[in-house]
Amino acid sequence: MNSLRWKLEADLKIRNYAEQTQTAYLARIAQVTDHFGHCPSTLSIEDVRQYLRHLLVERQVSRSAFAQTVSALRFLFGFTLSRPEVIPAIPYPRTSRRDPVVLSKSEVVRLLNSMRTLRDRTVAMLLYATGLRISEALTLRQRDIDPERMVVTVRHGKGDRDRQVPLSPVLLDRLRAYRSTHRSPSWLFVGRDPRRALTPPTIQRAFRVARKRAGIAKRATPQVMRHSFATHLLDAGTDLRMIQVLLGHRSLGTTQVYLHVATERLRTVRSPLDDLEGIIPLGGSQDGQRNARHEPRGGHPARCEASMPDRRSVRRRAVANFNDRIAVDPNRCGGRPCIRGMPIRVTDVLDLLAAGATRDEILDDYPDLEAEDIEAVLRFARDRLDHPTGAA
Repeated sequence: MNSLRWKLEADLKIRNYAEQTQTAYLARIAQVTDHFGHCPSTLSIEDVRQYLRHLLVERQVSRSAFAQTVSALRFLFGFTLSRPEVIPAIPYPRTSRRDPVVLSKSEVVRLLNSMRTLRDRTVAMLLYATGLRISEALTLRQRDIDPERMVVTVRHGKGDRDRQVPLSPVLLDRLRAYRSTHRSPSWLFVGRDPRRALTPPTIQRAFRVARKRAGIAKRATPQVMRHSFATHLLDAGTDLRMIQVLLGHRSLGTTQVYLHVATERLRTVRSPLDDLEGIIPLGGSQDGQRNARHEPRGGHPARCEASMPDRRSVRRRAVANFNDRIAVDPNRCGGRPCIRGMPIRVTDVLDLLAAGATRDEILDDYPDLEAEDIEAVLRFARDRLDHPTGAA
Protein backbone atom coordinates (compact mmCIF):
# COMPACT_ATOMS: atom_id res chain seq x y z
CA MET A 1 0.00 0.00 0.00
CA ASN A 2 2.92 2.36 0.68
CA SER A 3 4.06 2.22 -2.93
CA LEU A 4 0.50 2.79 -4.17
CA ARG A 5 0.06 5.72 -1.78
CA TRP A 6 3.32 7.25 -3.02
CA LYS A 7 2.24 6.84 -6.65
CA LEU A 8 -1.25 8.26 -5.98
CA GLU A 9 0.21 11.25 -4.17
CA ALA A 10 2.66 11.85 -7.03
CA ASP A 11 -0.16 11.71 -9.62
CA LEU A 12 -2.20 14.24 -7.64
CA LYS A 13 0.76 16.62 -7.46
CA ILE A 14 1.57 16.21 -11.16
CA ARG A 15 -1.99 17.17 -12.06
CA ASN A 16 -1.76 20.17 -9.73
CA TYR A 17 -4.62 19.20 -7.44
CA ALA A 18 -5.15 21.44 -4.42
CA GLU A 19 -3.43 20.39 -1.21
CA GLN A 20 -6.77 19.89 0.55
CA THR A 21 -7.97 17.69 -2.33
CA GLN A 22 -4.80 15.61 -2.16
CA THR A 23 -5.23 15.07 1.58
CA ALA A 24 -8.91 14.15 1.16
CA TYR A 25 -8.29 11.67 -1.69
CA LEU A 26 -5.46 9.95 0.21
CA ALA A 27 -7.67 9.65 3.30
CA ARG A 28 -10.57 8.14 1.29
CA ILE A 29 -8.35 5.56 -0.38
CA ALA A 30 -6.86 4.69 3.02
CA GLN A 31 -10.41 4.00 4.26
CA VAL A 32 -10.96 1.66 1.31
CA THR A 33 -7.77 -0.19 2.23
CA ASP A 34 -8.83 -0.51 5.86
CA HIS A 35 -12.24 -1.85 4.82
CA PHE A 36 -10.89 -4.66 2.59
CA GLY A 37 -7.67 -5.28 4.48
CA HIS A 38 -5.49 -5.27 1.36
CA CYS A 39 -4.26 -3.00 -1.40
CA PRO A 40 -7.12 -1.58 -3.53
CA SER A 41 -5.21 -2.31 -6.75
CA THR A 42 -6.63 -5.85 -6.70
CA LEU A 43 -10.26 -4.83 -6.23
CA SER A 44 -12.81 -6.01 -8.76
CA ILE A 45 -15.75 -4.04 -10.09
CA GLU A 46 -18.08 -5.92 -7.77
CA ASP A 47 -15.83 -5.08 -4.80
CA VAL A 48 -16.08 -1.39 -5.64
CA ARG A 49 -19.87 -1.59 -5.92
CA GLN A 50 -20.08 -3.42 -2.61
CA TYR A 51 -18.00 -0.77 -0.89
CA LEU A 52 -20.10 2.10 -2.26
CA ARG A 53 -23.25 0.33 -1.11
CA HIS A 54 -21.62 -0.15 2.30
CA LEU A 55 -21.06 3.60 2.56
CA LEU A 56 -24.65 4.46 1.65
CA VAL A 57 -26.64 1.74 3.39
CA GLU A 58 -24.61 0.69 6.41
CA ARG A 59 -22.50 3.70 7.30
CA GLN A 60 -24.98 6.24 5.85
CA VAL A 61 -22.28 8.78 5.11
CA SER A 62 -23.17 12.29 4.00
CA ARG A 63 -23.63 13.14 0.34
CA SER A 64 -20.43 15.18 0.28
CA ALA A 65 -18.37 12.37 1.82
CA PHE A 66 -19.82 9.85 -0.65
CA ALA A 67 -19.12 12.12 -3.62
CA GLN A 68 -15.56 12.66 -2.40
CA THR A 69 -15.01 8.90 -2.16
CA VAL A 70 -16.36 8.42 -5.68
CA SER A 71 -14.00 11.10 -7.03
CA ALA A 72 -11.03 9.54 -5.23
CA LEU A 73 -11.82 6.06 -6.59
CA ARG A 74 -12.30 7.36 -10.13
CA PHE A 75 -8.92 9.10 -9.97
CA LEU A 76 -7.24 6.02 -8.50
CA PHE A 77 -8.52 3.59 -11.14
CA GLY A 78 -8.47 6.05 -14.04
CA PHE A 79 -4.99 7.53 -13.60
CA THR A 80 -2.88 5.79 -10.95
CA LEU A 81 -3.86 2.17 -11.68
CA SER A 82 -4.67 2.67 -15.39
CA ARG A 83 -7.84 0.58 -15.16
CA PRO A 84 -10.41 2.63 -17.10
CA GLU A 85 -12.80 -0.33 -17.35
CA VAL A 86 -13.71 0.19 -13.67
CA ILE A 87 -14.78 3.83 -14.16
CA PRO A 88 -18.34 3.07 -15.44
CA ALA A 89 -18.99 1.19 -12.20
CA ILE A 90 -18.19 4.34 -10.18
CA PRO A 91 -20.68 6.94 -11.44
CA TYR A 92 -20.92 10.35 -9.87
CA PRO A 93 -23.90 10.55 -7.48
CA ARG A 94 -26.93 12.53 -8.48
CA THR A 95 -26.69 15.93 -6.84
CA SER A 96 -29.54 17.93 -5.36
CA ARG A 97 -29.08 21.66 -5.07
CA ARG A 98 -30.68 23.47 -2.17
CA ASP A 99 -30.95 27.21 -1.72
CA PRO A 100 -28.09 28.62 0.38
CA VAL A 101 -28.67 29.88 3.91
CA VAL A 102 -28.60 33.69 3.99
CA LEU A 103 -28.50 35.99 7.01
CA SER A 104 -30.38 39.26 7.07
CA LYS A 105 -28.39 42.45 7.56
CA SER A 106 -29.56 42.74 11.16
CA GLU A 107 -28.46 39.15 11.80
CA VAL A 108 -25.04 39.93 10.33
CA VAL A 109 -24.69 42.86 12.74
CA ARG A 110 -25.70 40.71 15.71
CA LEU A 111 -23.26 38.00 14.68
CA LEU A 112 -20.36 40.44 14.27
CA ASN A 113 -21.08 42.09 17.61
CA SER A 114 -21.12 38.67 19.30
CA MET A 115 -17.59 37.78 18.26
CA ARG A 116 -15.44 37.61 21.38
CA THR A 117 -12.11 38.89 20.10
CA LEU A 118 -10.93 41.60 17.74
CA ARG A 119 -9.26 38.98 15.57
CA ASP A 120 -12.39 36.86 15.17
CA ARG A 121 -14.57 39.93 14.48
CA THR A 122 -12.10 41.20 11.86
CA VAL A 123 -12.05 37.84 10.07
CA ALA A 124 -15.86 37.72 10.08
CA MET A 125 -16.06 41.26 8.70
CA LEU A 126 -13.56 40.36 5.98
CA LEU A 127 -15.63 37.34 4.96
CA TYR A 128 -18.82 39.41 4.69
CA ALA A 129 -17.14 42.41 3.04
CA THR A 130 -15.33 40.44 0.34
CA GLY A 131 -17.20 37.13 -0.05
CA LEU A 132 -13.97 35.14 0.21
CA ARG A 133 -13.89 31.46 1.07
CA ILE A 134 -12.54 30.73 4.53
CA SER A 135 -9.42 29.09 3.05
CA GLU A 136 -8.79 32.16 0.88
CA ALA A 137 -9.27 34.62 3.75
CA LEU A 138 -6.93 32.86 6.15
CA THR A 139 -4.10 32.57 3.62
CA LEU A 140 -4.03 36.30 2.88
CA ARG A 141 -0.69 38.00 3.39
CA GLN A 142 0.13 41.55 4.38
CA ARG A 143 1.04 42.40 0.78
CA ASP A 144 -2.38 41.29 -0.49
CA ILE A 145 -4.07 44.34 1.09
CA ASP A 146 -3.64 47.36 -1.21
CA PRO A 147 -4.94 50.54 0.52
CA GLU A 148 -3.84 52.71 -2.42
CA ARG A 149 -5.96 50.93 -5.01
CA MET A 150 -8.51 49.74 -2.38
CA VAL A 151 -8.43 46.12 -3.52
CA VAL A 152 -7.71 42.75 -1.92
CA THR A 153 -5.76 40.27 -4.06
CA VAL A 154 -6.71 36.61 -3.69
CA ARG A 155 -3.84 34.39 -4.77
CA HIS A 156 -4.16 30.71 -5.64
CA GLY A 157 -7.90 30.58 -5.02
CA LYS A 158 -10.10 27.65 -5.95
CA GLY A 159 -8.84 26.16 -9.20
CA ASP A 160 -5.49 27.91 -8.56
CA ARG A 161 -6.89 31.16 -9.98
CA ASP A 162 -6.08 34.69 -8.78
CA ARG A 163 -8.63 37.47 -8.54
CA GLN A 164 -9.19 40.87 -6.95
CA VAL A 165 -12.10 42.09 -4.83
CA PRO A 166 -12.90 45.61 -3.58
CA LEU A 167 -11.53 46.72 -0.19
CA SER A 168 -14.20 48.35 1.97
CA PRO A 169 -13.10 51.54 3.80
CA VAL A 170 -14.80 50.23 6.96
CA LEU A 171 -12.90 46.95 6.62
CA LEU A 172 -9.63 48.82 6.03
CA ASP A 173 -10.05 50.70 9.33
CA ARG A 174 -10.70 47.41 11.15
CA LEU A 175 -7.67 45.77 9.54
CA ARG A 176 -5.46 48.65 10.62
CA ALA A 177 -6.77 48.38 14.20
CA TYR A 178 -6.13 44.65 14.17
CA ARG A 179 -2.64 44.95 12.71
CA SER A 180 -1.67 47.48 15.39
CA THR A 181 -1.98 44.71 17.99
CA HIS A 182 -1.25 41.59 15.91
CA ARG A 183 1.88 41.83 13.84
CA SER A 184 3.18 39.05 11.61
CA PRO A 185 6.02 39.15 9.10
CA SER A 186 3.89 37.50 6.42
CA TRP A 187 0.37 36.27 7.26
CA LEU A 188 -2.53 38.66 7.80
CA PHE A 189 -4.23 36.52 10.44
CA VAL A 190 -2.20 34.44 12.85
CA GLY A 191 -2.83 32.37 15.95
CA ARG A 192 -0.51 31.83 18.89
CA ASP A 193 2.38 31.12 16.55
CA PRO A 194 2.97 34.31 14.48
CA ARG A 195 4.87 32.26 11.90
CA ARG A 196 1.79 30.28 10.89
CA ALA A 197 -1.52 31.31 9.38
CA LEU A 198 -4.73 30.93 11.34
CA THR A 199 -6.54 27.64 10.70
CA PRO A 200 -10.21 27.27 9.59
CA PRO A 201 -11.33 25.20 12.64
CA THR A 202 -10.44 28.13 14.92
CA ILE A 203 -12.73 30.54 13.05
CA GLN A 204 -15.48 27.94 12.61
CA ARG A 205 -15.50 27.42 16.37
CA ALA A 206 -15.69 31.20 16.90
CA PHE A 207 -18.72 31.36 14.58
CA ARG A 208 -20.52 28.64 16.54
CA VAL A 209 -19.99 30.50 19.81
CA ALA A 210 -21.06 33.84 18.31
CA ARG A 211 -24.21 32.35 16.76
CA LYS A 212 -25.33 31.06 20.15
CA ARG A 213 -24.56 34.36 21.86
CA ALA A 214 -26.48 36.27 19.17
CA GLY A 215 -29.49 33.94 19.40
CA ILE A 216 -29.51 33.22 15.64
CA ALA A 217 -31.43 30.07 14.73
CA LYS A 218 -29.99 29.77 11.21
CA ARG A 219 -26.69 28.14 10.44
CA ALA A 220 -24.15 30.95 10.70
CA THR A 221 -20.86 29.70 9.28
CA PRO A 222 -18.05 31.36 7.30
CA GLN A 223 -19.64 29.96 4.12
CA VAL A 224 -22.98 31.57 5.08
CA MET A 225 -21.22 34.95 5.24
CA ARG A 226 -20.15 34.38 1.63
CA HIS A 227 -23.75 33.53 0.67
CA SER A 228 -25.00 36.64 2.47
CA PHE A 229 -22.41 38.81 0.70
CA ALA A 230 -23.59 37.65 -2.73
CA THR A 231 -27.31 37.85 -1.93
CA HIS A 232 -27.12 41.34 -0.42
CA LEU A 233 -25.17 42.56 -3.45
CA LEU A 234 -27.85 41.12 -5.73
CA ASP A 235 -30.56 42.80 -3.64
CA ALA A 236 -28.71 46.10 -4.03
CA GLY A 237 -28.82 45.78 -7.83
CA THR A 238 -25.29 44.51 -8.54
CA ASP A 239 -24.96 42.73 -11.89
CA LEU A 240 -24.95 38.94 -11.65
CA ARG A 241 -21.89 38.71 -13.87
CA MET A 242 -19.96 41.01 -11.50
CA ILE A 243 -20.96 38.86 -8.53
CA GLN A 244 -19.65 35.81 -10.40
CA VAL A 245 -16.27 37.51 -10.83
CA LEU A 246 -16.12 38.60 -7.18
CA LEU A 247 -16.95 35.09 -5.93
CA GLY A 248 -14.50 33.42 -8.30
CA HIS A 249 -17.12 31.15 -9.87
CA ARG A 250 -16.08 29.50 -13.10
CA SER A 251 -19.68 29.14 -14.30
CA LEU A 252 -22.45 31.72 -14.19
CA GLY A 253 -24.89 28.90 -13.41
CA THR A 254 -23.24 28.49 -10.00
CA THR A 255 -23.91 32.15 -9.22
CA GLN A 256 -27.53 32.01 -10.38
CA VAL A 257 -28.51 30.08 -7.25
CA TYR A 258 -28.58 33.43 -5.42
CA LEU A 259 -31.48 34.55 -7.61
CA HIS A 260 -33.66 32.13 -5.61
CA VAL A 261 -32.96 33.85 -2.29
CA ALA A 262 -32.75 37.52 -3.29
CA THR A 263 -35.86 38.75 -1.44
CA GLU A 264 -35.66 42.40 -2.48
CA ARG A 265 -36.17 41.47 -6.12
CA LEU A 266 -39.01 39.14 -5.21
CA ARG A 267 -40.78 42.01 -3.47
CA THR A 268 -40.74 44.05 -6.67
CA VAL A 269 -42.71 41.36 -8.55
CA ARG A 270 -46.39 42.28 -8.82
CA SER A 271 -48.89 39.46 -8.78
CA PRO A 272 -51.36 39.42 -11.73
CA LEU A 273 -54.15 39.02 -9.18
CA ASP A 274 -53.53 42.61 -8.08
CA ASP A 275 -54.38 43.87 -11.60
CA LEU A 276 -57.77 42.15 -11.89
CA GLU A 277 -60.84 44.38 -11.79
CA GLY A 278 -64.42 43.59 -10.84
CA ILE A 279 -63.70 41.11 -8.03
CA ILE A 280 -66.40 41.23 -5.35
CA PRO A 281 -64.85 42.83 -2.25
CA LEU A 282 -64.87 41.16 1.13
CA GLY A 283 -68.31 41.51 2.68
CA GLY A 284 -69.90 42.20 -0.72
CA SER A 285 -73.55 41.45 -1.56
CA GLN A 286 -72.97 38.17 -3.37
CA ASP A 287 -70.71 36.86 -0.62
CA GLY A 288 -73.37 37.77 1.92
CA GLN A 289 -76.11 36.02 -0.03
CA ARG A 290 -74.04 32.87 -0.46
CA ASN A 291 -73.19 32.76 3.22
CA ALA A 292 -76.84 33.25 4.11
CA ARG A 293 -77.92 30.29 1.98
CA HIS A 294 -75.41 28.00 3.70
CA GLU A 295 -75.90 29.29 7.24
CA PRO A 296 -78.61 27.40 9.21
CA ARG A 297 -80.67 28.98 11.97
CA GLY A 298 -78.48 27.52 14.71
CA GLY A 299 -75.55 29.65 13.53
CA HIS A 300 -73.36 26.73 12.39
CA PRO A 301 -72.46 26.26 8.72
CA ALA A 302 -74.38 23.45 7.02
CA ARG A 303 -72.50 20.54 5.47
CA CYS A 304 -73.65 18.86 2.31
CA GLU A 305 -72.77 15.29 3.27
CA ALA A 306 -73.92 13.86 -0.06
CA SER A 307 -71.45 15.99 -2.05
CA MET A 308 -68.44 15.60 0.26
CA PRO A 309 -66.30 12.45 -0.03
CA ASP A 310 -65.55 10.57 3.15
CA ARG A 311 -62.30 12.01 4.52
CA ARG A 312 -61.09 8.71 5.92
CA SER A 313 -61.66 6.87 2.63
CA VAL A 314 -59.79 9.57 0.68
CA ARG A 315 -56.83 9.23 3.00
CA ARG A 316 -56.98 5.45 2.89
CA ARG A 317 -56.88 5.49 -0.91
CA ALA A 318 -53.98 7.96 -0.88
CA VAL A 319 -52.01 5.71 1.41
CA ALA A 320 -52.90 2.58 -0.54
CA ASN A 321 -51.64 4.18 -3.76
CA PHE A 322 -48.29 4.91 -2.16
CA ASN A 323 -45.95 2.02 -2.99
CA ASP A 324 -43.41 2.29 -0.20
CA ARG A 325 -43.75 -0.30 2.60
CA ILE A 326 -41.35 0.59 5.40
CA ALA A 327 -42.53 0.13 9.01
CA VAL A 328 -42.18 2.91 11.58
CA ASP A 329 -39.52 2.44 14.25
CA PRO A 330 -41.32 2.14 17.61
CA ASN A 331 -38.34 3.69 19.36
CA ARG A 332 -38.66 6.99 17.52
CA CYS A 333 -40.71 9.60 19.34
CA GLY A 334 -42.54 6.94 21.37
CA GLY A 335 -43.81 5.13 18.29
CA ARG A 336 -45.01 8.33 16.59
CA PRO A 337 -43.39 9.49 13.32
CA CYS A 338 -41.10 12.47 13.75
CA ILE A 339 -38.80 14.92 12.03
CA ARG A 340 -35.46 15.16 13.77
CA GLY A 341 -37.01 13.99 17.02
CA MET A 342 -40.08 16.28 16.83
CA PRO A 343 -43.54 14.67 16.33
CA ILE A 344 -45.40 15.68 13.17
CA ARG A 345 -49.09 15.56 12.21
CA VAL A 346 -49.81 12.58 10.02
CA THR A 347 -52.98 14.23 8.75
CA ASP A 348 -50.99 17.10 7.20
CA VAL A 349 -48.98 14.68 5.08
CA LEU A 350 -52.06 12.66 4.17
CA ASP A 351 -53.91 15.80 3.04
CA LEU A 352 -51.05 16.50 0.64
CA LEU A 353 -51.25 12.94 -0.68
CA ALA A 354 -55.03 13.16 -1.06
CA ALA A 355 -54.52 16.32 -3.12
CA GLY A 356 -52.33 14.35 -5.51
CA ALA A 357 -48.90 15.47 -4.26
CA THR A 358 -45.93 13.23 -5.04
CA ARG A 359 -43.28 12.27 -2.53
CA ASP A 360 -40.80 14.74 -4.04
CA GLU A 361 -43.34 17.55 -3.69
CA ILE A 362 -43.94 16.60 -0.05
CA LEU A 363 -40.21 16.62 0.60
CA ASP A 364 -40.05 20.12 -0.92
CA ASP A 365 -42.77 21.27 1.49
CA TYR A 366 -40.89 19.72 4.40
CA PRO A 367 -37.19 20.59 3.78
CA ASP A 368 -36.18 18.91 7.06
CA LEU A 369 -38.04 15.69 6.17
CA GLU A 370 -35.93 12.82 4.87
CA ALA A 371 -37.22 10.07 2.61
CA GLU A 372 -37.22 7.48 5.38
CA ASP A 373 -39.25 9.86 7.57
CA ILE A 374 -42.07 10.25 5.04
CA GLU A 375 -42.14 6.50 4.52
CA ALA A 376 -42.40 5.97 8.26
CA VAL A 377 -45.24 8.51 8.45
CA LEU A 378 -47.20 6.67 5.78
CA ARG A 379 -46.77 3.29 7.44
CA PHE A 380 -47.79 4.74 10.78
CA ALA A 381 -50.83 6.42 9.22
CA ARG A 382 -51.82 3.19 7.49
CA ASP A 383 -51.76 1.35 10.81
CA ARG A 384 -53.86 4.05 12.44
CA LEU A 385 -56.43 3.93 9.66
CA ASP A 386 -56.70 0.19 9.88
CA HIS A 387 -56.82 0.24 13.70
CA PRO A 388 -58.27 3.65 14.72
CA THR A 389 -57.40 3.73 18.42
CA GLY A 390 -56.99 7.49 18.58
CA ALA A 391 -56.26 10.61 16.61
CA ALA A 392 -53.14 10.65 14.45
